[in-house]
Amino acid sequence: MWADIPPPYTAPAYMYLAENTAPATTPAAEALPTQSPPTQPPKDEPKPSATAEAKEPPKTEVKLAPTPEVKAAAQPFTQKLGRCFATNTSQAFTPTEDADQYYARFVRGSGAHLVSQKSDGSYINTAILDIQTPPAHGTLVQVNPKAINQQKYAYKYEPTAYFDGDDQFTINVTSGDKRVQVVYTLSVGGGPTQIAHKGADGLEDGMVTDPARCPKEIWKIVE
Repeated sequence: MWADIPPPYTAPAYMYLAENTAPATTPAAEALPTQSPPTQPPKDEPKPSATAEAKEPPKTEVKLAPTPEVKAAAQPFTQKLGRCFATNTSQAFTPTEDADQYYARFVRGSGAHLVSQKSDGSYINTAILDIQTPPAHGTLVQVNPKAINQQKYAYKYEPTAYFDGDDQFTINVTSGDKRVQVVYTLSVGGGPTQIAHKGADGLEDGMVTDPARCPKEIWKIVE
């Protein structure tokens, strides 16, 4: 009966070695010393200048103002003529003809008129009229500005309604190198404008402007 019982189990020796023995450690390979590359001396890098570090301000285009044109001052009129009219209404006059009277009476050898004309009445030269001082008690009207002859320079003085007294205005006349300033005096209202003129023989020989209103009709102004 005992022969049938198997003996107790005994593990083989190799199995005990496998379970209880730590694996052998392979020694690590010895690391070789590392050689670092030779140290290079630092290069001298250019230092940024203060101008380079600071940002340059944007350039602004500077536009210069145009130089003003300097015009020569107008030469003063040294040739001046006084002219007086006595009237009760309007008064016609031609400044260029009055300026011609200045040269005819007071300038010897003055030559041609300010405004010369051909036989057909057209201009050889022209004039420039400048009303320097307008009348205080009336208006000036150019009678025929489209005329092709001396009538282009004809004017009319129209006094203000009910004005009675003296009025004055100044017109500058220029033609080439001839320049005359004509100062007009108007005696407006006050009765008759003319009186009879008596000659050396005591006889009346025409009508003249009342000297009480215009002591002189035309004269050279000397300053």
